[in-house]
Amino acid sequence: MKKKILLMGLTAGCIVYAIDCIDLAHDFESSKFAQKNKIHIVQTKKITDHICQAKVELNGKLMSNSLFLTDENRSIVIEGNLFDIVREKIIKLNENISKFKKESAFDIGHGKEEYYVFSDPDCPFCKIFANIAEKMKNNATIHFFLYPQKRLHPKSEQKSFYILAEENRSKRFEIYKNMEHNNSLPEIYLDNNGSIRKALNRQIEIGKKVGVEGTPYILNSKGERVDYAAIAKKHNVYPDIFPEILKNIEKAGIPIVFGENNKDEIYYFVEIKNLGDETIRKAKKLAEKFKVLFIPYIDIYNKEKIKERILAFRYIYHKKDGKKERLLYLIENGKFEGDPKKYIRPTPFEKKAEDILGQVAQMFVIRGEAIYTSKGEYVPAQINR
Repeated sequence: MKKKILLMGLTAGCIVYAIDCIDLAHDFESSKFAQKNKIHIVQTKKITDHICQAKVELNGKLMSNSLFLTDENRSIVIEGNLFDIVREKIIKLNENISKFKKESAFDIGHGKEEYYVFSDPDCPFCKIFANIAEKMKNNATIHFFLYPQKRLHPKSEQKSFYILAEENRSKRFEIYKNMEHNNSLPEIYLDNNGSIRKALNRQIEIGKKVGVEGTPYILNSKGERVDYAAIAKKHNVYPDIFPEILKNIEKAGIPIVFGENNKDEIYYFVEIKNLGDETIRKAKKLAEKFKVLFIPYIDIYNKEKIKERILAFRYIYHKKDGKKERLLYLIENGKFEGDPKKYIRPTPFEKKAEDILGQVAQMFVIRGEAIYTSKGEYVPAQINR
């Protein structure tokens, strides 16, 4: 009898058994469930003899978490709910996240919309979200739970003790957001085995119950995982550091400029796979009013045709000069100018562009296309018309 393995609490996960990943992926994509919900498997990977991991697209958008498949009953976990594909029936499994709100380390905001955030005090992306959260506190309530990841950030547990040692919960957020990376703490917090450690252990326990995979790990009031970039766009709030990053992209000579003589700047990010006549038409239309800093980039989470996309990225950014010409040639002709082999190895300029844009794409989880002002404000779709 095969042993049943249950993976719960993921934004997308599953029930798993034993396995040929390619055949399993094909069977899954052929199911009514996958076709009805437009789920496409981009990449599969065998985790153990009993588990297949898959990266999937849902309605054309890459999901931030993996899907795990089984070859027996074709059940998967989606947003914490067990879904029987054959019977098309949902069996509720997810934790009711709202029942933990009174156990949070601290809360900010007083709005109706609620979010639950699991955060590591030394996680740089957590601090970025904290900056976003502070700006949306009039429209939302954000419950913070401490989830130190000691392997990545050795002092994060000490800092969690330090935060929880503050008896006034209303002061904890200020302590949390003002902590500098890897700063030293009073020795009393280095090895706390009393009530503070017990409180932190409970925070970590709650995180494990809801399936925390990394930080920041953000859930909405339904227990669904959400990207902080999506939250920022929804509330039109952005971290203070973003305008500086955008300006550094421009200083590095990365953007391809349309409408050079216009004063007001906008940054137009386009994933390599989305490049085409339509994106260039849109850039030129925008260039009638704006200086358009057009920035092709690679979404590192999407592995579909990744080698071809990397090669196209390296072709465009092969040198600082001539980027626009290479971009337009690629779109108009569907091929590189010259021998493609010369673009296999990255040049120093391409490597610099890759590093900077990789940081931005990861920080804001940009998917496909996104337009920002020089202040880091998301530009609504209406401007594209």
